[in-house]
Amino acid sequence: IVDVNLPLVPGGYIALKPPFYCTLPGHLTARSLALGAEHAVLLTATGAVYSWGLGSHGQLGHGVLTSEEEPRVVEALWGMPMTRVATGGWHSACISGKCQIKIWTSYTRFKKGFEEDLFCS
Repeated sequence: IVDVNLPLVPGGYIALKPPFYCTLPGHLTARSLALGAEHAVLLTATGAVYSWGLGSHGQLGHGVLTSEEEPRVVEALWGMPMTRVATGGWHSACISGKCQIKIWTSYTRFKKGFEEDLFCS
């Protein structure tokens, strides 16, 4: 998993492409942001996961292969607080507080909603 983390700044984040400063919707408080090749995954202070950008490979986790212009909650993870997010070119992942990893993509070599218990220290 390639994990590119750009700085979060008050009220927004720094992006790789113009506009370089993007504001977050007022109801979101960011904990971390991971950027894939053409998508972003945001972890909020409450542990919710939001994603946006190119979605043609299932990397947004919304159950469809469409793109999103604005942050949209990953509904399949709602109610499961996450502690970390990461992205790759065409996939995304997160780790829950119960040490489960969730990976999503449309590639057949990965299972959609793949879950694995991890050892956490």
